[in-house]
Amino acid sequence: MRRPFCLEPFVIRPTLTASLFLFVVACQGQPESGTTASNTAAANTAAANTPPANTTPPASASATPANATTSPAAMLAADADCNLSTPLVPGIPGSPGNLVKSSRNPNGDSELSVLMRQFVDDLREVRPMLEAGQKVKALLPVHRKMRCAWPTKPEERNQQFDLRAQAYLGAVAAFDQTPGKDTYNAIIAGCIACHSVSCGGPLEFIGEMRWE
Repeated sequence: MRRPFCLEPFVIRPTLTASLFLFVVACQGQPESGTTASNTAAANTAAANTPPANTTPPASASATPANATTSPAAMLAADADCNLSTPLVPGIPGSPGNLVKSSRNPNGDSELSVLMRQFVDDLREVRPMLEAGQKVKALLPVHRKMRCAWPTKPEERNQQFDLRAQAYLGAVAAFDQTPGKDTYNAIIAGCIACHSVSCGGPLEFIGEMRWE
């Protein structure tokens, strides 16, 4: 006997309902393909239109103004021609066997000793000028030569001495940038620090050069 037509929807509907449920769940977990493609295209367009980062500073930033100050460390780093690795020239005045004789020391001084006497003369010159409010000369162009000058004992030109010399020259460079009582006394402190380790004879004399 044939089933009544009105019962058939009740047999088919569960199957359709389950199929629709699975279809809806599957679709909810996936983004719309049109949206994904749109977003991807927009991202690619933005990347293409974004100018590359400018790694070259503008001329105004890269150029150093004439009145700009240079850090002491930068000044010392520029001393490629006078450092611990610079070979010393035999036979020049102040080298071993060619000491520089003078009324100060008839027995003769090494190149470094002569240079340090110049340091003393320079400091004696600039202090009264500063006290009088006058402009003073830069000291670093001469004082920097201490790193490549013959010492009295050649074996004492070593890493330890060069580090002390750099500390002293840092104080000199700071003085050149800002001449004054504090930076002057910092130079004197650098002299004392170095001579406290080697050649302590002049310590008392150097101490008397402090600007009180």
